[in-house]
Amino acid sequence: MGVFRDLSSKGILKTVNRSLGKVGSGTSFLSQAWSELLMAAVPASERQEFITNSYQNQSWYFSNPEGAKLFDWEANAIEEFFPTAPAKILVGGCGGGREANVLIQKGYEVAAFDPCPSLVAHLKNIQKDPRLLTVANARYKNLAQGLDEFEKHAPYDAIILGWLSMSHILQKEVRVELFKTLRKLAPDGPVLLSWVSKKSVKTNTKRKQLRLSLRKAGFSNYQQDETFCNDKGFTHLYSTKELFQLAEKSGYIFQVLKGSTPHGIMWPRK
Repeated sequence: MGVFRDLSSKGILKTVNRSLGKVGSGTSFLSQAWSELLMAAVPASERQEFITNSYQNQSWYFSNPEGAKLFDWEANAIEEFFPTAPAKILVGGCGGGREANVLIQKGYEVAAFDPCPSLVAHLKNIQKDPRLLTVANARYKNLAQGLDEFEKHAPYDAIILGWLSMSHILQKEVRVELFKTLRKLAPDGPVLLSWVSKKSVKTNTKRKQLRLSLRKAGFSNYQQDETFCNDKGFTHLYSTKELFQLAEKSGYIFQVLKGSTPHGIMWPRK
């Protein structure tokens, strides 16, 4: 067991890089066992690296502008709640540019960022339209701490937190500081966000037994309301109550929207 306890500090990131594609993101017991091991063994301080690693291994994030498409729930929310082009939009967790490319095609000005260097490089390479104001390699935590690159283009008319990327903000204090920062960057603008819901994740009997065995063996890195998916990395599971509380603390009013993916709008409180 000592070998597994040291796994994270002795190159587990490289192990994950090699193994994610082989294990897959399905519901097999091997996939679930791998996820449980990572949840048990990886310290909270190292988990953001796994998120970046999970996304840069997926080819579909490296799409071209002509193939970019919004999900129906995104398109509906933008049409109903966002100002019309040429408004200025900030896109966080932009990946390879799916949302940014569509917005630029619609005539919006866009500033974007993502923690994955290869995805940021891809977007810079494929999108030469001057309406892409800037794209940077950065995390939500970096934005919460202040980034001149994005402040110089403020104020923004609206903000999008990329598909499910809200669930990659693992620390509660970072979430609060982030939304306070978004409030300053877009004082009057709505924030479209989506997340992984607690209700959507089920734990079967075998996985519960494995988790119990790992706990008994001394693994203590399980975090409340977190899971691990091979295609998403470490993921925070939200309740709507938690999001309403976040809105209250950071100066927003939260509105839940209906759709295939849990999503909603944060409205700046006047």
